[in-house]
This record gives sequence, structure tokens and C-alpha cells, in this order.
Amino acid sequence: MLPLNRLDHGIISVLALLVVSILGFTVVQIVETMERSPAQFDGTPAYVSKPAAPNSIAVLPFDSCTADPEDKVLGAALAAESINSLAQTENLKAISRSSSFAFMSAGLTLQQVARPLNVAHLLVGTLCREDGDLTLAVQLAEADGFVLGTESFLQPENPVFPQAETLAAKVTAWVNTQLGTSMPRARIRACDKIDAYQLTLVGREYIERGEFERAQVAFEKALERDSNCADALALLAYARTLALASPPINQAEILTEQEVSARQALAMRPDSELSVQSLVRILGQLGHAEAAEQVLREALASQPRSAGLNAALAGSLVQQERYPAARVAAQRALRLNPSESEAWLAYNTAVRREEGIAAGIRILESWLEQDPLNIEPVDLLGWHHYWMGNYHQAMRTYDRLRVLPDFPPGAWRSQYLIAVWSGRLDKGMELALDMLENGGDDLNNGYVRWELCNVATEVLGTLGLHEEMNHWMAWMDRVDVQNGGHFLYNIRRLQRLGEWEEAAQLAKKWRDELGPDWANAFQSRIFILHALARGGEYQGVVDLIEGLRDVHGEFYADETVQWYLAAAYRRLGDEEKVALYFEATKSELAEQEENIIDGEVRAPMEVWDLAISYAFAGRYEDALAALEMIVEDIFFRFWDDPLGVWAPLEADPRFQEIIEIVEADFERQARHVKAMLSDHDIDVLLAQMVSQ
Repeated sequence: MLPLNRLDHGIISVLALLVVSILGFTVVQIVETMERSPAQFDGTPAYVSKPAAPNSIAVLPFDSCTADPEDKVLGAALAAESINSLAQTENLKAISRSSSFAFMSAGLTLQQVARPLNVAHLLVGTLCREDGDLTLAVQLAEADGFVLGTESFLQPENPVFPQAETLAAKVTAWVNTQLGTSMPRARIRACDKIDAYQLTLVGREYIERGEFERAQVAFEKALERDSNCADALALLAYARTLALASPPINQAEILTEQEVSARQALAMRPDSELSVQSLVRILGQLGHAEAAEQVLREALASQPRSAGLNAALAGSLVQQERYPAARVAAQRALRLNPSESEAWLAYNTAVRREEGIAAGIRILESWLEQDPLNIEPVDLLGWHHYWMGNYHQAMRTYDRLRVLPDFPPGAWRSQYLIAVWSGRLDKGMELALDMLENGGDDLNNGYVRWELCNVATEVLGTLGLHEEMNHWMAWMDRVDVQNGGHFLYNIRRLQRLGEWEEAAQLAKKWRDELGPDWANAFQSRIFILHALARGGEYQGVVDLIEGLRDVHGEFYADETVQWYLAAAYRRLGDEEKVALYFEATKSELAEQEENIIDGEVRAPMEVWDLAISYAFAGRYEDALAALEMIVEDIFFRFWDDPLGVWAPLEADPRFQEIIEIVEADFERQARHVKAMLSDHDIDVLLAQMVSQ
């Protein structure tokens, strides 16, 4: 069994981005025009390998016939609640929200939606409001468009609640009657008033979309109407933790405050699954996995057949690296609800850590049979193939999402990174140009803009296309990029031009502007250190890092930061401190060797890290062997080496041969990139991005 390593950290970073991107397909959007011909949606997608199960269904977001935007969100929330119930129905395969909501009901036929989802039935509906009463009209159709039945459900303005059946519960019962399947267990409702309950559903829908501020407003309104609504109180606490845009220094204090609120909600309604899950997620953010497990086991004692609680337990056990137990909990959750994403994620992680990446791929493929257009397993599958060095398979993984009216920005970013990190800079440029031409509203997405800025230095700068790099950067400087993008990319631009001292001065200016929080800025800290080191300010690197030993221990202990510290000490001639660094990191090097030399990992970036570790440890023969594993994939310039890692190898003929291979590949890719740029009006495309 392997410990958690960089692959797991990569998953965490990928999933952090997916929080916003998974639901880039907002249900309030209408597909007014199709960028591609509708014919592209005809036929069965290549990834569908078997006929749709007879009892399989996808619930599309319910439309609204009112002008109130919140009613549109409520319609989507009721559809999501119906999916949650149907997914727990025996002998019925219900496609999860992530896939079902990827398509809009307008603009596409039912057949065009059913084929990529690979389902036999579709449920659509419209929510209307008149004098406070709600009416939900639904239609159950077969994949070929044949309508099996229609029904309307009324919810009076002031029903006797919580005894009254909710609209979602009525829909679930009707669908089960139509399909001859058995009813799932009733969901416990932790609100006493119908409007509070519905506002809680709306808040949950906003969380799914990544709109955490709006979610908080919805939960606050729910509590105004029903101060005893435990679900709203618990989810409000959770939404507040999600709204933290970046980790502030007092993050633990904020999380602890929200833990108190979540525990208060659970005390109000100990049988509320949502209260339990909110508390557990907050405890997980605090790193209190054992406390989270205790809360879950107490809840499961009275609700052993809760798929959500079993899935949360699996996640908590993964956090504790108790993989066999996590597998058992995840499998139990998936038997109860095959659409539980949290259970699939925990199951994949546990299996991968015990059996390897190939086994993890098998789990992800099973997940996608259940949930074919969920970007989360698609994205993870792409990265799994990348880790194994299967570049082409990694890139093809994203093709299944090409059937969507809008290609998710998170998937685009992953494809871009996989291309660039695999040394295919020309493919990265191709993807960047495609985004500029067809991205539309996605050009407003923060990390899409971030990577489009990245193109200048990582693609154009690395390939030595300095004129093109400066032209691209002139446009990028007009884009409001978060986290110090102006500093970061101009520092790297100066470095690509060989202006090392100017880059170091700009890094110091950036550090001064950030002030005491500079070490908290994820995108800034390593680049500031690199710029200072490349500018020859090794003592400045030491002073900057050592100055944070007591006030920012987490940053000081970061493995990359420690590497810069040791490398700076080597440049300053203090080999004693360098030796201390290597004594402390021997286990990390052993782990890298286990994963790469004896394991399945062939990702260029991971092998590159191993080569650096070998070179820094003085194991130059091993460093060369590692570089030779990925010479066709390398896009880094060895000679941009601020800390002298490769200096002892520069006279070695094998090292020079690797450099020649990289140079020849750079020249080939540079010609390809210049040809692509000449085929596009770059000024028009970049102006479009700036104007978004």
C-alpha cells in the first residue's frame, strides 16, 4: 500500500477547479444557437459500448413559466431532488445531475439528449406559479421521443408541512408507477415550513453551480422563514467555508466558527443527513478526519442505509489513508445509490492507492458507465492516463465531452495542461486558439484567462518566439488576471528574454505589494523565489524563507520551498545545510523511485521531478536515465537553471545529446506554431478576450 503522494495532491488541485467548472452548463441558459451542426449529435457516441438499460432515466432540469429567476433555479433544484430520490430506487438506473444537466431541453431533441446519456427514458417538466400555488407538469418519454405519460402536480401556497408530500416526492412516486419500479425510502426533511424547504433546495442548487454567495443568501432567507430549519443552518455554515476564495491566515478560525453552527444544526435534527454531511465536510477541511468519522458512525447507527452517509464515511477513511475500509464503505454506498459521486471518488482513490493507476482507471470507466458526461470522472480519467504516460489516450478521453453544446472550461484547461506538460506546446497553442475562437462566455472564466496568459511564456517564450511572446503579452497586460498575473507573467517574460536582474527586481516589487501575505499567494511564492534565485540573489532567497520559519510554518515546510532553500545554501557554499535537506527528503526520493522506476507513473512532469531529485543528490547517472525516459516530452530549457542543478552534467555527451533532441523538437514545434498564428488574426481574437 502506497502513502498519499503528488498524484493525490494533483487530484485535489484538479477537483478544486472543478467545483466551479462541473456546472458550467447552467440550467438557466438556453441553447439559442448551435456552434456545431445538429448532425454531430446524431448517432451513438463512440464511448457508448452497450444498449441503454431498459429501466434507465435522465431527469432534465425543469423549466419555469414565470419571469422570476429564482423560480427557474427552483425548477432545477426540484429536478435535482427528484434525481436524488430516483437514484435510490431499486432496479432503476438514474443518471446523475452532473450528466443530466449538461444538456438543455431547448435547442436539442429528446433523441439527441438520450443518445450521449445512453438512457431509455427522459423526464422533463415545467414549473408554474399562480397566486402562490405551484404546479409542476411533467412528461415521461422514451429515448425515441414517444411519450409514455404526462401528469401535473399541485402544491398549494400553505400546505400542511412537513407531513405533505413535496413536489419531488410526488414526481418520484409517479415515475416509479409508470416504470413499475419500487419506491425509494422517504428523505427526512429538516424544515417545518414549505418555503424554507424550497429555499434550502435553491441554496443547494447554487452550491452545485459554485455560486456560494447566492447560496448563502438563499439559506439565510430560509432561516428567516423557519429558524429551526436545520438543513438551512448546516448548509449555510458549509457554504460560508466554500466561499473562502483563498486560504486566509485565520482560515482555521473561520472554519471553527462554522463547525459550531453545523453542530448546532445537528443538535436540532440529529436525523438530518445534510446536517451530518455539512459538519463532516467542515471537519474534513479542518483536517479532523477522525472526528468526522465519529460523527458519521453515530449517524449511520440509526441510518445504516443512507448512501450519502456511507459515501461521506468512505471519503473520511480515504483522508485517513485507511483504504480497505474506505473501499467497503464506498461499495456499500454505491449499492444503495450508484450515482453517489463522493463514493465513486473515494472508491477510485482507495483502489488506486492499493492496486495502482490501471486499477483506478477501471473504476473510473465503471463510473462513466453510470454517469457518462460527468466532467469529474472524465477529467480524472484523463489525468490517470497522463500519469501513465499515455498522452494520446489522455487527450482522447475528453472527446466524449465534445458532444456537449459547450465544452466545459475545466476540461479545456486540463487538456491544455496535459498537452503542455507532455511537451506538446504546439498542441497547447492549438487548444488556446480554439478557446479564443469558440470560448464565448468561458473567456470570462478566471483560470481560462490564466492559462491564456500562460500561453505567452510557456508556449511562445519556451519555443523562443520572443516577438510573438511580447505581442501576446501586450494584450494580456490589459486582462485583469487574478493572483498577481501581471507580475508573474512579466517576470517570466523577462526571464525568457534573459533579463534576469530585471526579473528579480520585479519579483521584489511584487513581494512588497503583497506584504505579509505574500507566502499565502499560491501563484506568487514559488515564482518570486525562482526569480530571485535566477537573478543570483541567493542570500535573498534564504532570508525570505528563513524569515517565515516561525510565522508561517506550513509554507516553510513546503517541499518545493525547502528545495529552493537547500539549493540556495549550495550556491552559498553551505553543504552542511544541504546535507540536512537530503537527510530529511530521502523518503520522498524513495517514494518517487517506487512510483516511477518500479511503478506505473510515466508522466513527464513526475519523471522530471525525479531527475531533478537525482541530480541534486549527486546521482547524475540516474538523473540522465530519468531524462532519457522523457526526452521526447521535455519542454523545459535545462540551461535556465538558477540553482546549478544541471551544471555537473553539462560536459556529458549524453546530456548534450538530450539537449540537441530538445532543441530540434523546439524548432519543429516553433515552425508549427508560427504557421498556426499566421492562419489567425491574433489581434482580433485577443481583443475579443479583452472585451469579455
